[in-house]
Amino acid sequence: MYAPMRQLVAKFRLAPVRVVGIMSNADQTHLHAAAKRGDLNWTVIPQPLNGPLQLDWGIEGYPTVYIVDADGKLQTEFHMAYYGEGGYDAKEVTDSLDELLKEHHKKGVGNQQSRHEMKRPKNQTVLDTLSQDAESVENPRTLTEVTLAYDQQTRQLRTELFNPPIPDLTADQMQAAMLDTAEQYRQQGKVEIASALQTSADTCRLVDRLTFRGVTGTMSGGFRQIMPQFNFEVASYPVEVLVLRKVELRYSLNGWSSKNWGDIHPPITGKWELVSVERRGETLARDALSDWRKKHSGWTELTVDESSLMMAGDNATKFDFSVDHVVGVLPQYSISQVGETKFEGVLMGNGFVDDTTLVFAVDLDGSSKPKTFHTEDGKTTNLTYRRNGVTNIHANASLKTSTPSGSVEPTASQSTKVALKIFQGHPKATDRTKNAFEAAVASAHKDGKALNTLYLLAALIRHGSVPAMAEIAERKKIAMKDLMERCELAAQVADATSVEQWQMLAATADDTAKQWKRNYLGTEHLLLALIADGTSTNRFLSEQGIEAAAIRDMTMQVYLSPGRDAPVVRPLPKQ
Repeated sequence: MYAPMRQLVAKFRLAPVRVVGIMSNADQTHLHAAAKRGDLNWTVIPQPLNGPLQLDWGIEGYPTVYIVDADGKLQTEFHMAYYGEGGYDAKEVTDSLDELLKEHHKKGVGNQQSRHEMKRPKNQTVLDTLSQDAESVENPRTLTEVTLAYDQQTRQLRTELFNPPIPDLTADQMQAAMLDTAEQYRQQGKVEIASALQTSADTCRLVDRLTFRGVTGTMSGGFRQIMPQFNFEVASYPVEVLVLRKVELRYSLNGWSSKNWGDIHPPITGKWELVSVERRGETLARDALSDWRKKHSGWTELTVDESSLMMAGDNATKFDFSVDHVVGVLPQYSISQVGETKFEGVLMGNGFVDDTTLVFAVDLDGSSKPKTFHTEDGKTTNLTYRRNGVTNIHANASLKTSTPSGSVEPTASQSTKVALKIFQGHPKATDRTKNAFEAAVASAHKDGKALNTLYLLAALIRHGSVPAMAEIAERKKIAMKDLMERCELAAQVADATSVEQWQMLAATADDTAKQWKRNYLGTEHLLLALIADGTSTNRFLSEQGIEAAAIRDMTMQVYLSPGRDAPVVRPLPKQ
């Protein structure tokens, strides 16, 4: 790997070209040894796995080569990724640079542009700054060093993405997050990990088997998740990846974003208008919905503030209202009056990443407390609301018929047809891939909903097509059946996946198959495309404690590690 890089530096040593390498390895010993030998004659920035630079530039395979011109613009036609032993073909890189330099010389800017005047692409990390940061906090062991390193790695993201900028994390906040995470692992029965975190927090110094790995999270489309990651060495497996959710940040381009560390739940204050009702597994059609509105007029519009909820009607009733985000998988609400609980159950927004949709699971008789969004028992009713004045993405949701044979809106139907055409007509798609789509479409059709990526993920889980995810779930003591059911619930309140999103999903899966040098499109490629491209699937899995980075790493091990037996995962039993 070093030889072609040295050749590249030598060829352009007199040209206005700067070579910067990003080394992403758990062990940096070989890097320091190479520097001492004089093998490195270019700038090298050490980064943890899934560090800020990888997240910023969307790097998923190594090595990846980007060429940025003197104006700071990414030259997409010169963006090349090469995989496998032997690194990359330096000739293609040098040829591309030669062409770019010729164009710049014609414009008279080639030799006049100073290296230090080169602009960076908007919203990309400053390489020089991160290089200094990486050198200033190397292998942090004390709580203060860890906090300083994390602040340095996230500072630009917190400044550029959030308005107002998120302040630096304090050592006290990092300590509190470690104690909170220790308690979570203790409740899961993982006493060894809990003890390591507890001791590290109490002594303000990481125990020997605990290592700070930097910033991690998911990045997809307009959504980004940011949180600190640690590795803990365990006997049964090289490392257990730990993340501190108490200081997580979430950024959404088109919705709500965190205002401070750990602020990950959008406020649900304001006015909400009822758009659909589901009972006994069916969404009420227009006439049935109209009758329901008359009978339950108070639920047609809700006004929520910090601690109260007002129902609609001439004799509007005000209730005490609270939401608990800690107990259970789903947020739990309570509606009470004069100390007496009237209604309680679970609620859900769009993955709690934006604040335009809200779904209540409620027993209108007040005799039970729904814990899921299943309505087949006849007691639970799902009430879906949109913010007052916000256009309903599922236009005319009340026009959907109450039978599985009912049709959905034209745009959603078109999106489903395109998805089926893309994947079922794909010449290299495996039978498992095609079957997964058929099952996803059938589930969405049964629910009277538009097809989205969460239905597809649920189908992959049901048919045992995601062994890497199953292995991670097993380690975290998450039953795949429970995971599938939660996924199906989330799919019912998620937005339809657009034609463009399905096309991008297919392109990403194709690229992954090509990078792996596979002559087929399998469910493993589909899974990686889902977690890289589908914000709904990213958010859902993250909320279940399963990180996209962990799935990606495990998938690579299962399918690309020579001599390793892939775990056997059987389909879930049919209901």
